Amino acid sequence: MNFLTAVFAGAAGFAFTFMPLNETYLQLETASKEPAPARITEVGLAVFDLEVNSDGRVVNDSTIQGGIPFIERSRLAFNDWRFIQTSRNAVHVNATFLYKPRLDLPDSRSAFNIPRPEAKQQIQSPVPVKIVDPGYPAGGMSGGEVILQSGLDPDGSVRSISVIDGPPMLAEVAVKAARQWKFDVTGDLDPLSRTSVIVMYFEAPKTEAADTSSAEDLEREAVFVSGESQGIPAGSAGVLSAGDAATMVFRYGDSHWTLPYLWITEMKYNDSRPGGDLLSITFSETANQKQTVTFRLDRNVALSIASALSSRSGKPMEFVRG
Repeated sequence: MNFLTAVFAGAAGFAFTFMPLNETYLQLETASKEPAPARITEVGLAVFDLEVNSDGRVVNDSTIQGGIPFIERSRLAFNDWRFIQTSRNAVHVNATFLYKPRLDLPDSRSAFNIPRPEAKQQIQSPVPVKIVDPGYPAGGMSGGEVILQSGLDPDGSVRSISVIDGPPMLAEVAVKAARQWKFDVTGDLDPLSRTSVIVMYFEAPKTEAADTSSAEDLEREAVFVSGESQGIPAGSAGVLSAGDAATMVFRYGDSHWTLPYLWITEMKYNDSRPGGDLLSITFSETANQKQTVTFRLDRNVALSIASALSSRSGKPMEFVRG
């Protein structure tokens, strides 16, 4: 499959051309994206090494860098990503997600460097070492997401870019910034792996008229599915809250059950549509007495609770694909 030269015409009348990706690069055909974490306060980053099988599906992902809320959101998108089919059993490519905070005014482009990964990580795909933040276009009125695919030269420079998805105005600034990115490409890297998928999330700047938001709502409707939870019967519907600084609370009817974040030892998030996603929490008041509880939450809101629990407990979230 060859990419044709794409011409992208924006609403303001501009037009610009993206060079076709070299046919030796592993090309992305379809890509989905997850909603960004609510009310980002600083630039977020999540970098992955993706293993793609001969059918073009992502069969494994390794986190290279990123904060907990950004890693969790990004990984769920890989379920629906499809690359072109190849004769190779496994090809490794890079995926980088850049999350931009909501600012008071449109901001300008800026660059930051990332330390090269340690050799012991055995990364088999390119890794960004210089990232240019595209800023936010002065004429932009609303946020959105842009998905790009870049083909890389052997020295890690960006050779070509294709827009997979995104609003025209945001895509324009994203492409201009991505052309200046630099990647670490090892000498023995498979040429087919010299590609990166770049996903940029833009939050619209605040305006006096539109900025009526309050603090993030960390209370979500949930159903208790299984586990030992001090008398809560399976099937109990209530509200799972992670807004407190020290304790998670599940309120059901006139009762409530609390769990200090310090007791949490493990967490698993199971993307098990339809019917909602499963969030399992293993905890222990003492070292030799572990218990696990599982809640079912609507997929559209479950990630906010998962992100908050990971942040407050300091424990990573394990993702299980349903």
